[in-house]
Amino acid sequence: MDLLVAKEITAYATPTGQLVDCVWYFDLLTSCAAFSFAASSTQLDGWVVYGALIISYSEIAVNQRSPFMHDRSVVPSFRVEKVKKIIYEEDEVLAECGLILFGNDSRSITVACGIPSGSVNAEGEMFEGNFKPLYPLALCTFHDF
Repeated sequence: MDLLVAKEITAYATPTGQLVDCVWYFDLLTSCAAFSFAASSTQLDGWVVYGALIISYSEIAVNQRSPFMHDRSVVPSFRVEKVKKIIYEEDEVLAECGLILFGNDSRSITVACGIPSGSVNAEGEMFEGNFKPLYPLALCTFHDF
C-alpha cells in the first residue's frame, strides 16, 4: 500500500444512505485518486465465516464520482505517513482483514472487515458511527507492508 503513503485524504464516499460503521463499499479520496474498500467473506468449516479486505486503486478527476458512490463527505486534510495491515490468524486461517493509516500527527484511520460479514467498517475522528470490526483488534496482529 505504498500508493497511500504521502497521499492527502480529503474526502470519503459511501453508497447513498450508508454510514461507515456498516457499508458495502467505501472510498477514501485524494485530489486525484480513489482508494476503494470492500470485503469478501468465505465460509469454512461449517458455519464459521472469515472475511478479507479487498482494496483497489483508481485515478479519478477531482469531482468525478465512483460508480456506486453517491454520498461524499469532505474531511479535514489527513496526510498518510505509514500504513499497517491488520491480520487475524486462527488455526489454519490467515485473514488480511484491515488497514491502519497513520497520519503525520496523532490521528489514524482504520478500515476493516465489519459486522455483518461482507461489510466494511471504518474508524477515525472524521467518521460518525460505531466501529464494529469482524475481528476484535485485540486478537489481531499489525504488520508493515
